Amino acid sequence: MVLFRIYMKKQMELIKEIDITLVLGILILVIGTFIGTYLINLSNRRSNTKRINALEENFFAQTKKLSMQSKEIETISGNILEISKDIAGIAGESSVTLKQNQTISDEVLSISHGLKVTIDQLSSVSSSIQNLNRVNNNILNLIREENKEKGELKLKVKHAKSYSFVIGGNLFQVSRVELVKGYTVILPIFQLRIPLVLRIEGTNLFVSSTIKNINNEITIEIIENKWSLNRNHGFSVNYDESGIEILNEHGLVSFQLNVKNNILSIAMIHYTEDHVYIVPGGKGGVNIDSRPEDGILTEEMKNKASLTKRIFVHHGDFYIGKRLENPM
Repeated sequence: MVLFRIYMKKQMELIKEIDITLVLGILILVIGTFIGTYLINLSNRRSNTKRINALEENFFAQTKKLSMQSKEIETISGNILEISKDIAGIAGESSVTLKQNQTISDEVLSISHGLKVTIDQLSSVSSSIQNLNRVNNNILNLIREENKEKGELKLKVKHAKSYSFVIGGNLFQVSRVELVKGYTVILPIFQLRIPLVLRIEGTNLFVSSTIKNINNEITIEIIENKWSLNRNHGFSVNYDESGIEILNEHGLVSFQLNVKNNILSIAMIHYTEDHVYIVPGGKGGVNIDSRPEDGILTEEMKNKASLTKRIFVHHGDFYIGKRLENPM
């Protein structure tokens, strides 16, 4: 503005010398030029201000973005730091685990060695057990055979005033009093005493008898339920709490006693000096034949004796006490 005043003062001095019209024209031109220049400068300022504002806004936006990215970088850096710590921890744990694994491996090797020793010992024990089992089996076989050669009956009856007997198709009663004293069985009709004594004590039934073969040889002897078999004659015995059965060398029933509901059924082959008495089980009658001079049962005698059905099993390893489902 100072320059403008100086400039105007000089112009006024020149006015005096120059024509007023010319002066006014020049003055207007100068003023217009100045104003135009000022307006142009002002316009340029405003344009620059907008550009500056835009640049500032862009700068602030970029700064804000950089700030956010910086925070994200800080977060990521923190996460990386935590991960690094975890990795370091894991690495430490891995180192410990490796040591532990080595220790465990050593222990496993030691246990394996111990197991090998134990397996060797078990193998030795197993071999000893097998030998012991063989011995036990031999003993068991001896016991089985012994059980087939001797034993003790455990016959049972119910308490009653009298008991029914079925012998050779004949039914008769025997009082308890007689049985307590000891009753010698007699074949009805023939009034033949046979070597069979029955005795009751409480609910126990005791049997005493001597069974012989056709050659008058003792094949089995029973004394108060304790029996002993002479296997040289090929006889077989089986029994339980309700009866006893003896087979001869022909597989025929040589003696049979069966107790059911206080009914005592008796079947047998009985020999005297002159006769053979075949007493079948059930309702069949007594058959009497002359004793063969050659000491061999005739086929007719065998057929008559076969009418008595077996009620017990007589084969296998463990047949003692087993009955046939269907008597034969």
